[in-house]
Formats: sequence, structure tokens, C-alpha cells
Amino acid sequence: MKISVNTQGKGELIITPEESDSEELAGIIRQDFPIWLAAFAAKNAEYQDGIGTAFTLGERGQFSDIYRKVMKLKVALWDGHEERLTSEGVVEILRDLVGHLFLALYMRRTRNHSKPL
Repeated sequence: MKISVNTQGKGELIITPEESDSEELAGIIRQDFPIWLAAFAAKNAEYQDGIGTAFTLGERGQFSDIYRKVMKLKVALWDGHEERLTSEGVVEILRDLVGHLFLALYMRRTRNHSKPL
């Protein structure tokens, strides 16, 4: 898979499949990634006022969010009690978890650990 950024225009992300790509990778990029990205962008837009953003508590806050999501997944996937999830399903939890992981990576890269409360 070739991934590049179009430097002309608005910097669009260009993803070009290659013959060597696995079926799983192709499926994730074609089906899961666009859905995840749209959901992440929508949730991110709710925090544009700067209050209560992921950066308020920084990496520790991300760890807490990640841990909370993982524990929900443990109940559903490991313990086999998906019916106990009442406010969100496994797919939404997985998508949220990916978002929190990307936010943690961004924080590590930018060293933007937290903002003052």
C-alpha cells in the first residue's frame, strides 16, 4: 500500500493499493478506515471549544480512556458478556479505542502532554 499526501491543494491523503497488500489490509483501508475516520472527525468536532479536550489531562487521560475501553472489551469479548454493554457496542468501543490510541501517539510525537486546567 502506497500512502502519500497531495502537496498541491488541501493536502489530501492518497492511498493506493498494491498487489502485495493482504486481503485484510485492503478490507481495513476500504471499509473500516473511512468509517472510523468519519466517526473520529465527528467526535473531534464536539471538542473544538478547547474545553474537555483530550489534551486537558494529556497522556494520563488517554491512558485512562484506553484502559476504560479495554475493560469494556474484556467484559464483552474475553468474558463473553456482550449483553452487559448497555451504552455502546463492541464496534463503537473498538473505534473509540483506535481514536484514543492515535491521540496518544500524537501526544507522544508532539510532546503535548497536558494543558493547565
